Amino acid sequence: MQEWQEQIERRLGKLEQATEPVKVTRIEIEQTAAQEKLLQTLLNDVGHLNTDVGKLKGDMGEVKAIVANIKATVSDQGELLKNTATKEDISSVKNDISQLESRIDAKMSAMEIRIIDTMTRIMQQKSGE
Repeated sequence: MQEWQEQIERRLGKLEQATEPVKVTRIEIEQTAAQEKLLQTLLNDVGHLNTDVGKLKGDMGEVKAIVANIKATVSDQGELLKNTATKEDISSVKNDISQLESRIDAKMSAMEIRIIDTMTRIMQQKSGE
């Protein structure tokens, strides 16, 4: 009986040792070729998006300059209208504003097309994988 109890205690000790928590410091996961290709595609897309964002920021700078020009023109024209507004003055202001609005519309349309094209390309790449 004593020997049997000692044997059980030894087995229990081994079992306790086997179930003690083990500290894991590093796990390495092997990537498949498909995962590596997807990661590279994502990194490429991020690079393209960064370029597109830079271009959009530049375009927005142009739009801001145009808006500042409109404000200055409106302000200048407003002073003229206060002092001596004639039909020709009003017509000139309307023409200036119309031209500036057309330029803004063209810039915004071009930006919208670039954004849509970029997003479409990304979605097509994602669906192809």
